[in-house]
Amino acid sequence: MKADMPRGKRVAGLVNAVYVRALLDHLRERGIDPSNLYTAQAIAEIEGRDGRSQIPLTQWLAMIDAATTATNDPDLPLKVGIGMQMKHIGMLGYVVMSCATMGDAIAQLQRYSRLVGDISYTRLVPRGRQVELVWEWAHDSQVPPAVPQLQLAARASLARRLTDRPDWNAAAHFQFKRPGNAALYDRFFGQSTRFDQPRTKLVFMADELKLPVVTADAEMRKLVTVEVISTPCSSRWPERTGRSARTEKSSRPGAWRLAAYHWPRPPNRSTPLHEARSAGWINISAHIVRSSMRFATHKPCAI
Repeated sequence: MKADMPRGKRVAGLVNAVYVRALLDHLRERGIDPSNLYTAQAIAEIEGRDGRSQIPLTQWLAMIDAATTATNDPDLPLKVGIGMQMKHIGMLGYVVMSCATMGDAIAQLQRYSRLVGDISYTRLVPRGRQVELVWEWAHDSQVPPAVPQLQLAARASLARRLTDRPDWNAAAHFQFKRPGNAALYDRFFGQSTRFDQPRTKLVFMADELKLPVVTADAEMRKLVTVEVISTPCSSRWPERTGRSARTEKSSRPGAWRLAAYHWPRPPNRSTPLHEARSAGWINISAHIVRSSMRFATHKPCAI
């Protein structure tokens, strides 16, 4: 039976279609045609050309359940999270890639998490030499285990990609009981993975918040921040973050690496970004959620 709109009790909320594409991409990588699991209408909504469509949160959850059942793979949500790329967080991908440090990127992910959907939120809690990135379900209903599986893996995966450190690790804590086979958890998060915990969170050293983002670019940061602030849904989610890490002045190559891929025709490297944009070479609103990001795929995450 193909998954479209699930019946029964519904969890209010929407998920950005770009985020949902991570599931479809994972299935295709496994040689599974999504049309065997989902209706043509559902796939069309998710893969629409503008990339700005949203689907109900309940539909996304039903799609994950259908894929998990079809593959007989209880680790499927975890694998989707591990394979998450910058293109799967759409507009937010530009924001975090232009940040100076991992701490700054985490702060922006917290601040604009609503751009991805009404799913969850995180807060950063200092604990001496360590920090905890605490994950919270944004609804009154019971937490579907697949969601923290996917999202904690995605956060760790994106942190590795942003810092170009495929060996970066954080201790993962989950509220659900230890699965029968936790080998993939141990390989990806390390042997410090814990289950049946009071909080869902990632724990890592506070100094690692200072790790530089390899594509940091101050000029691009200014451009994308304006675009994000002007997005209607970006201001409707309560801010749950403190002061961001200082944005350092970065070199031009990071922004031009993005430009060379996203812009309809590449500008001259000596052309200032604001001039390129005014000349019609860039429209972040139009391109930010359509394009895949080369940087995000240049090195697979270690598992």
